[in-house]
This record gives sequence, C-alpha cells and structure tokens, in this order.
Amino acid sequence: MTRVKTVDVFTCREILRIRSGIEQYAPPDGFGEYYWSELLRDCAESDALEATWAHYRTKTRPLAPADILGEVESRRAPRVAMVARVADRLLDERTQFGWTSEQLTQWQTTFETEIGRGADIEDARDCADVDVCGAADSGDNAAAEIVPSMALPLPPLTEPSHFIHSTTPTDRTPLFVKLGLFLDMRNPTRWERPRAEHYGAMLDRVAWAEQLGANSVWLTEHHFFEDGYLPQPLTLAAAIAARTERIRIGTAVLLAPHRHPVHIAEEAALVDLVSGGRLELGLGAGWSSEEFDAFGSDFRTRYDVTDTVFAAVRNLLSDGGVTPGPAQAPVPMWLGYQGPRGAARAGRLGAGLLSLDPALSAPYLTGLEEGGHGAGAARRGGMLNIIVADDPEATTRRLIPHFAHQQATYASRRGDVRSATDLEIELIAEFDLTGAMPGLTVATPEVAAHEIRLRTHSMPVEHVYLWAGLPGMPDALVDRHVELLFTRVAPALAEAAQC
Repeated sequence: MTRVKTVDVFTCREILRIRSGIEQYAPPDGFGEYYWSELLRDCAESDALEATWAHYRTKTRPLAPADILGEVESRRAPRVAMVARVADRLLDERTQFGWTSEQLTQWQTTFETEIGRGADIEDARDCADVDVCGAADSGDNAAAEIVPSMALPLPPLTEPSHFIHSTTPTDRTPLFVKLGLFLDMRNPTRWERPRAEHYGAMLDRVAWAEQLGANSVWLTEHHFFEDGYLPQPLTLAAAIAARTERIRIGTAVLLAPHRHPVHIAEEAALVDLVSGGRLELGLGAGWSSEEFDAFGSDFRTRYDVTDTVFAAVRNLLSDGGVTPGPAQAPVPMWLGYQGPRGAARAGRLGAGLLSLDPALSAPYLTGLEEGGHGAGAARRGGMLNIIVADDPEATTRRLIPHFAHQQATYASRRGDVRSATDLEIELIAEFDLTGAMPGLTVATPEVAAHEIRLRTHSMPVEHVYLWAGLPGMPDALVDRHVELLFTRVAPALAEAAQC
C-alpha cells in the first residue's frame, strides 16, 4: 500500500521543534518513540520538500511565494490536521504514562503556544511558503546550547518585551551582565585547517579577547562528531588558564553521566588552582544516545545521575575531598537543565541555571525555596546565538553554509536525515524571502546590545556568552565579531546599566 504523504515542510519543522521541546521535559523512556519515527519518515518523504529542493537544483532565481501558493493552499488543511493529530496522540501517551492533570494541562498549553507562535510568524510574514516559514531546531545540550526557534524583530525598549515573563523582586537583573565567548572547537573538513594550528589560533583569540575586556570563556563537550567537536573541556580550560590572567573559565556543559564525580572534582580543582580561582563549573545530563552507548551510561536515568554527581562534586570540592583542593571556596557550580522540571531540579540543588529562558524563572525560584536556598541564591547564565557584524546582511549570506553545517550535525543525532547541503538550500530560501535566518541573529553592535538587554531583563543573569564563531567561519569575520562584542556591545550594556 502506498503511503499518503500529506506532511509539508512547515509542519515537519514544527514536529521537530516540538520533539526537541518535549525531550527537554525528560519524558519517560519510550514516550512517543514509535510515533516520532512515523512522523519523521513522513517528513523525510515529503513531496513538498522534494519539490522545493528540485526548484533550487534547476532554477537560478530565489523561490518566491507565488511559486508555491498553490502547493500551500492544497496542503494547509492536511497541515492543520497533522498538528491536531500530533497533539491528540501525545496527550494520550502522556495520560498512559501517568501524568497528573496539572502536568497535562501545562504541557498542552506549552504545545499550543509553540504551534500558535509558528502560525503567527507565518501569518505575520505573509509568505505562505512551505519551505521557509518553519523554525530551525539545533537540538544541542539541554540548556547551554539551545538555539532560539525564530529570530523576531526587536521591539523598542519602551514597549513590553515578549521575552519578559517575570517582574518579581527576587527575579532581578544584576547591574552589569558579563559577556563571554562559547567554544566548541569544530574544524569541519570543508574548511579544515591543521589541528594544532586550529587550537593555537583559538588560544590566541581568547587571550586577545581578554585584552579587549571579555569576562568569560565557556567550553562545551560532545564526542564522536566528525568535525572534532571539543571532547575534553577541562583539558582546554587548563590551557586557557595558562594563556590568560583574569578571564573566568566555564564549562557549559561537562557531561556528568559519563564521568566519575571524583574524576570531575580532581580535574576541576586543578584547573581552578592553576587559574588562580577562575573556574565556573557547569554540568549537564547530555542528550546524544550515541554518547551514552559508547560510555555505557544509562540514558533513562541521566537526570538523576547528574543530580547525584553534582552533589558529590560540590561536596568533594568544598569539604577537602580532593587534594590538592581548589583555590575558590566555593567553586561556582551550574546545571545546564532545560524545561520547568529541570529548572526546579537545579533550584533544589542550589545550582546556578544555565538557561536564559524567562519561562523557567518561576520553577527555578520554586526549586530554590524547596531546597532551602532562598530566592536570593538565584543565578542565571546562558548562551545567545548572536554574531556581531558591521554589515549583517552581507555577513549572514557568508555564514549560511557554516550555520547549515552546525545545524545538520545536531539534527543528525536526533534522526533528521537532511544534509548540510539540504539545510543550506533551505536557509538561503529563508534569507532570500525574509531577510532573516531562523536560529541565528546577525546584528550590528547596537541591535546586539538591545537584544541582550531584552533577553536578560528581570532575571538574575551573571553571564551571557556568544559563539566565538560558527564551524569553519572565516577568521576575519570571527575577529571582527569578537572585537565588536567587547569594544562596542559590552560598553553599551555597561552604560545602559548605569541609567
């Protein structure tokens, strides 16, 4: 029997985004597994996707809305039906897994909000395009590497921001948000340079960023990526400590389920010691099943294990459990958790939360109270996907293949079959039609400072870090981004904080 393919690209992207969002809530093992595989197969076989890609293989001009209005109208009803089917099926599964009525209501509201946001964006842009009106899904670490689903126009500072969800006195913004860089050390084959040269250039750049006024550098961890994604952040942290004097050195995040707490504590203590007390230690649960299989870790218990490892490492570092001990007392510790359950977990443990999602403020503060820490212990940090440039439009066009590579590697670990070339075609179409690229903001220093203020408003944010550069990004663009970030954006934020 021939399968009926009624899934258009917009719906596919919504499905992938919803899937990523659901995974952040740590659902029970097996939740939606079969259903997701069916949906993803439909997406991979989508006629709309093939039709759009075929256009780009045969046409030299950009794809315009008029080219596919007929396609859109014919698929609009099936898309609505598909979204409704996703919601009904997943709600049924949540009921089967024993979720309370409150949990079901909260999840349904979240689901409907996400779908509504996607529809609003499509209607607002009036593009009705089955290929370019969706949202990108990065799917990297549960908190520290989440990519915003859509770059929206920034409202004036005098208007209420759509990022502001809490104005409680305890959910405050420090006078000065510290800006830093985020490194994953990717070195893709397409733009590959000798590995020693690649690492040496980045160490030089971090030392230069410190001279420009950078407050921090944050290192991530993943394994078995073909482009050399950083596998040992604390090792690189020690090298950075030797090349710098003042800058804070953070992990965002170290994958706790794959390491013994004593090993983490000993290595962290040494980095803190040789750096003169500059370590910010962030732990996370991880999300890549390939890594769990390789290390023999249990994917199903990753959050419980991470909680346990976090508590053990904190005790070892503070109670003389490792020798030599760290320079700081205590070492600042963070958790890269996402979703309300994860935020509450971080709060109960008294950890800083590496997420800038304002919707997590309430559960995080509740967790702090439940753990006996109090709202005054709240600390937030996280990444914003912003590249600073003199000419955002020209820079965006140059960055499309690099961003496509990044997104394709993340997506492939979540079962997405699209290649970097396929994603590059989609991103070109998006940019040709809308002038924006979902998931990445390329902005002037003034706009970048504006967005950072909006994204940190009314939250106790201590650290904000931006990509030092996308995979294979040309050195000239990276250097200009770093220079503008710390000579233009950081001073603008400091000046605004004094007003």
